[in-house]
Order: sequence, then structure tokens, then C-alpha cells
Amino acid sequence: MNTAESNDIVDIEELPTPQKSAKTAKTTTAFTFSSRVHFLSKEKNPITVADYNRLPPGEWWNDAIVGFALTCWWNRYLLSNPIADHTIKVYSTYFHTQYEKDGYSGVERTTRKKFYPFDYETLIIPINHNKNHWVAVIVVEPKRLIEPEANGRIQIFTMDSLNMPQGELRNCIHQWLLDEAKIRGNAPLQEPISMDFAVPQQPNYTDCGPYMVHNIDRFMRHRQSLILHSSISHLTDKRLTAIWRADLVPHRRSFIARHAKMASDQWRRVHGSEKDE
Repeated sequence: MNTAESNDIVDIEELPTPQKSAKTAKTTTAFTFSSRVHFLSKEKNPITVADYNRLPPGEWWNDAIVGFALTCWWNRYLLSNPIADHTIKVYSTYFHTQYEKDGYSGVERTTRKKFYPFDYETLIIPINHNKNHWVAVIVVEPKRLIEPEANGRIQIFTMDSLNMPQGELRNCIHQWLLDEAKIRGNAPLQEPISMDFAVPQQPNYTDCGPYMVHNIDRFMRHRQSLILHSSISHLTDKRLTAIWRADLVPHRRSFIARHAKMASDQWRRVHGSEKDE
């Protein structure tokens, strides 16, 4: 087991859960966090007690917990890859939800004013599919969609830990990129390579959140090898097992739980315990 990752293990079942009624838990703040994930606040994103209670094994992660988990992963990733902040764009779960609901107009304000997606090498988009299952969409070299001199084609991958085909989700993200190109006066020049990516599979119906964050992490750690493998299948099964490290997924949930507990403890020290009334 990788030493750095094994140090993140904590017995999540020993974490104290605030004693709140279901009604109060939905409005009581457990802690807030800042984030560099796109569509989340740079200053204050709330995690309620009800959100916090989704951390133990057997609980499904909602948008708030997935946003926190992605933030923890992204902060940690940037510590060893600081330049990635200029080459990789990580979206919150609300991006696709808003685009699916309102189309391009729902995301235009933040995308047009704050960044140009074709400036990034990789786009990471978590999707709450049918409001009950987490799937990641990875866009590799989006600029190839509009650059005539581009070496190769844009690639759009989906990573689904229930191994369901997700062509519709990839088509949705492709359409968003077409919208982005059109609004800026750029004509798309080629079709993307679009495919499902084989990733570790969850053993139940509640662990899609931890699996998605884990699979994003492993993909980004081994991005070049996996992209090459998607076209020529050069990696052995043994090497793929070592890359994906499915055995570490339970520790992903524990790692996020530990950080949530530290954030909650800090919140209590600063703000005190909120009353039930």
C-alpha cells in the first residue's frame, strides 16, 4: 500500500455525528469551506449537519459532499502540481445541472466572463446523473475542437463506476463546447473521440461519489499513459490494476471524512455549537 495514501486512513464509524433532528440538520451548519472548483464560492460553501451525516459508509454523497470532496482532492493535487491551476479546470456538480436545466444561458455568465474553456488542457466535469448516480466526464485538449493546426482530436471520456454507457452525457458536454465555440465566433473543425473509460467498479449503489473522486484522481495521476492506452491498449492488466488502485477507494471516503471532521471542529471552536431552536 502506498504510504502517503495509507496515512489518510481513519475509522469513519468513530466520527462523532452531531445530534440534530432531521429538520434542524438540514439548516444547521456543520462547517463552511472555500474552494477553487469552478461554480463554487471562493469564500464560503456551507456543509450542513444533514450533509455531514452522509459521510459514513453506506451513505450516498450529495452535491455538497461531492463538492467538498473535489475541493479536498484539487487542493491536494495542486500542492504537487501547482501549474495545473492554469492547465486544468475542475467544475462543480452544479455546472452540468445548470446547463441541463437552462442550456447555455444557464452557464454563460460565469463561463464567458471568467474563463475560456479552450485555454485548458483538461476539463473535469462531475455529473449527478438522474440525481442518483455520480459520473465524471473528462475532456482532453478541448482546443483541438477549433484549432486547424491541432495535432490530434479532442477526446471526451466518461468514467462510470457502474459501467453504464454514457454517450448522452458526452454528447451533452460536446454540445456545450459547440455553444462556447459559436458564441465566440469559432467554427468547430472536427468531431471528438468519444468513449466510455473502463474504471474500477463499485460493489454497491451508494459508493459512486467516492469512486468518482478516486477515479478522477487516478486518471489525472496517470493521464498520459491512460490516454495512450485508450487508443492502442498498450497497458497490461497488471499495470492497469496498479494504476487504478481500486483497493484505495474505501480510504477516499475516510480521507474526506477526516477533513470534514477537522473543518467541523474548527467551525465549532470559532462559532460555537448552533442551537436546535
